[in-house]
Order: sequence, then structure tokens, then C-alpha cells
Amino acid sequence: MSETSSLRAHGAVAASRTPSLADYRPAAVAKPLTWVGQLFVWLLVLSGFFVLREPAPYELLGVAVIGTSFLFGMTIPRPVLPLLALLSLYVLGGFIGVTIAPDFERARFQIAVTTFLAGTSLFFACYLARDTLRRMALVRNAWQWGAMLASLLGIVGYFNVAGTAEIFTLYGRAKGSFEDPNVFGPFVTAAFVFSVYTILSQPMKRWLFPMMVIGICTLGIFLSFSRGAWGYTVYATGVITVLHFVLTPNPTERLRILALSVFGLVLITAALVVALSIPAISDLFAQRASLIQEYDGGELGRFGRHALGFQMSIEHPFGLGAFGFYEVFGIDPHNVYLNALMAHGWIGFFAYMTLTFLTAFQLIRVVLYNPPFRSVAIPLFALFTGIMLVGTFIDTDRWRHFFLLLGLSWGVIAASMANPFRARTPQLR
Repeated sequence: MSETSSLRAHGAVAASRTPSLADYRPAAVAKPLTWVGQLFVWLLVLSGFFVLREPAPYELLGVAVIGTSFLFGMTIPRPVLPLLALLSLYVLGGFIGVTIAPDFERARFQIAVTTFLAGTSLFFACYLARDTLRRMALVRNAWQWGAMLASLLGIVGYFNVAGTAEIFTLYGRAKGSFEDPNVFGPFVTAAFVFSVYTILSQPMKRWLFPMMVIGICTLGIFLSFSRGAWGYTVYATGVITVLHFVLTPNPTERLRILALSVFGLVLITAALVVALSIPAISDLFAQRASLIQEYDGGELGRFGRHALGFQMSIEHPFGLGAFGFYEVFGIDPHNVYLNALMAHGWIGFFAYMTLTFLTAFQLIRVVLYNPPFRSVAIPLFALFTGIMLVGTFIDTDRWRHFFLLLGLSWGVIAASMANPFRARTPQLR
């Protein structure tokens, strides 16, 4: 039975068991791009864990996989066109900014990378728009393995096994195979959230691999000492738990969710107590756990620069070009929305804001109104809206996994539009 037929059959009984991501294994992926194609997509997602240098393996594989896919017949579904239009506007704003950027060569390279990442979003949206549940299972599996590898490297580096601290840590914080702990942490968080959702929604016989992912990734996230990653993890985990609880009508299932949530909190608290008994960890934790750091306050602190940057945009409608903000203040914006305004002008800022909020809106519609796709839409909604919040104090515009999440989200949105569930009110499982 095709996925479309299966979804229609399930749509007739919304309150009954609907297809879940855990029902599919990467080994069961259907034929459209052939086994070789599926392997390369899996490797592409996996390679996102290794970004110590640029260009990274993700870029090299991406060019080959994306180019080959479109060359051999991948098409852009109509529901994905808003993504294409808004990304094009965003990139256009960046190209205009290049002409006024203080360093033309660096700005040109920056917008070239942005264009490539926008292309990855378009590819994953088209890829996931068909055979959605099976393909999302493949992507999720690759992301989980990548996150575990990155976490293990971060853990090894943090404890300086075989002198690896210089490679896999930065300022005493685990960064794994990334250039920055603040990028490493959120990448790992996504795998953590996918795994938690599997445990919340699936029987115990499917918990072994997700529990392994959670155990390794929890330590990786903690040792990154990234406030953004910590907050992102708490937020996204809370969102998937609440949504799954609210949208589950079965009282027994709700009781199970509550019990698992309490057990998880107790386990994490116990692990935190053990970790904080180590002086080096507790000292850095106390420093990083402060909501406002020394560099955040003051007229030219992080938040002061944000205010000045938004004021400058009135006089510079086309922005300052890539790195223009850095040229003025000697530091990056650390706010993705301000960065869009400074590097892409009002055109790019409008496109970016519209795209992010439209994506979140469409995802929650899928969660509420299309139960067959709920198992993929819930974690994507939690992760995407979480990264929108993280973007208020971190520059996420060049994060590969942000553009990956964006593409996956639009793939699910497109699939939902192609297979609508006929209901006027939110449907409970």
C-alpha cells in the first residue's frame, strides 16, 4: 500500500492509531530515489555533525546529492513554492548587501554559503513532500547517529582523553566536531528531542536506541555549557510533551506520559547532582547558568548593540552588507533577526520574518488538523519554534541544521496539503 493510500485509510478513523515515525525504519525506505540515493541522503544528514572546517563534508555531499536529485527528476511541489519565493527574496537582499559591504570578497563568500544553505532547505522540502513518514525516519536516524558522534567527541575532548581537548573544546566547553559550543549544543538537542518523542509515543520495545541517544546527547548538551542549548532543550522537550499529552484522548496514555515525565525529571536531576559534585564542572556551570552575562549589559553590550542596530536600519534600508555590523561594532549581532536586517536589508528581513512565522503557523496547523502527519509535525514544530527563540541571542543564519529543519518542516507542510484530513476542528488521537 502506498503512503497516500495508507494515510487516507487512517484519516477515516482519526481517533484510532495513526502512522508514527517509529513505525518506519530506514531499511524500509521506498524506491523513488533508489537505495543508493537513500544512502547518500542519509550520509548527507549524518555529515552535518562534522563542521570543524569549511567547506565541510556537508557542503561537498550536498552539492552532489542535490544536483543529482534535481537532474534525475526531483520536482518542486506547488505547496513548496512559498518557501522558494521567500528564500529567493532573502538571498536577493543579501546580494544587494554585497554591493555595499565593507569587505566585498568576504561578503560574496558569505552570501554564496547562504544561497547553498537555502538550496538545502528547498531540497529537503521536495524530498520529504513525498513518502514523508519513511523518509523522515531516515533523516531522523542519520541525525541521531550524527548527534551521538558529535557528543562523544565533545565528551572525549572535555575530559581531555588522549590530549583531544584542544580539538574538541573551546574555552573549557565541549564543542565536539563543531567550531562553536553554541552551534554544537542545539544540533545535538534535535536528536535528543526526536528520541524523547519516540519514548513518549511508542511502546517500550522501541526504546532501546532512543534511550542510548538520550544518554549520550544529554551529557553532550550539558558539557557544551551553552545557555541557548540548555534553554532550547527544555523548551522543545516541554512543547512535545504538552502537545502529545493534550492531543491524546486516552486517559491511560495521558497517565503514562505524566509518569514518564516525572521519571525523566528525577533522572535528570540526579544526573545533574552527580555532575555538579565535580568542582570544575560546578564552577563553569555557576558561571554559565547566570541569565545575564557581563558582556550582555551596558550601552555597547549585546542588548545595547541590538537597539543601536535596529536604529541604524532606518538610515540604511539596504542594510550594511555581510559583516557590516561587525565593521561598526567589532562583534557580530548575536541576533539572527538583526543580522537579517543588517546583512540583507529590509527586503531580506521581511522575507526572513515572514518565512519563520509562516513555517511555525503552518506546522501547528498540521499538528492540530492532520493527525496522520502529527508524529512528524510535533517534534519539528517544537524544534523550529525553539530555534526561532534561540535566534534572538545567537546568529543562526548559517546553521546547517536550521536550514535542514526549515526544509523538513516545509516537506511535512507540503505533504499535509497534498493529503488533507477533512476536519473543521483539531483532531485528537
